[in-house]
Amino acid sequence: MNTLLFLLLLVNPNSAESEIREQFHQQRLSEQMLRAIESNPKWSINHIASAYQGICETMLADHVFWPGQKMNYFLKGKAKIEQAILVDNDNPELRYLRLLIQLNAPSILNYDDKVEEDLDFFVEHISGANPGFEWIPIFCNIIIKSRYIDEQQQRRIQNFLLTFKATFD
Repeated sequence: MNTLLFLLLLVNPNSAESEIREQFHQQRLSEQMLRAIESNPKWSINHIASAYQGICETMLADHVFWPGQKMNYFLKGKAKIEQAILVDNDNPELRYLRLLIQLNAPSILNYDDKVEEDLDFFVEHISGANPGFEWIPIFCNIIIKSRYIDEQQQRRIQNFLLTFKATFD
């Protein structure tokens, strides 16, 4: 890794958050992009960046054939997200990331026990969170497009988004 970049990330760990957030949300997440994010050691210096790395790792399960490999990717990524939440349980962006995994993971993985808790926390706290107001509609639209979101959850996010937008119009 470039020494200057590493030093800059140590001085300003929020730059790691911003960079990985941009990469995760702005690009088409191909297997190559997921692997690049998942394997980059600079993300592990910040718990939010590490959680993004974890979500990419869980998503890599869709790109491997063997069930054991799928489970390994999923469990390793899930562990990174859960560890980040243990470090900063009151961070709505971390809850958003866990919510995305829960709303997109097949039910056989039995990883949906905190959907309502994370949805409640996200709606109640994201407006005052660090990522900034420009990220809230992006986060909400991604949640709405989740594979296993139910109609009531979709309406809740849509209503929150309408209220949020009305506040700033």
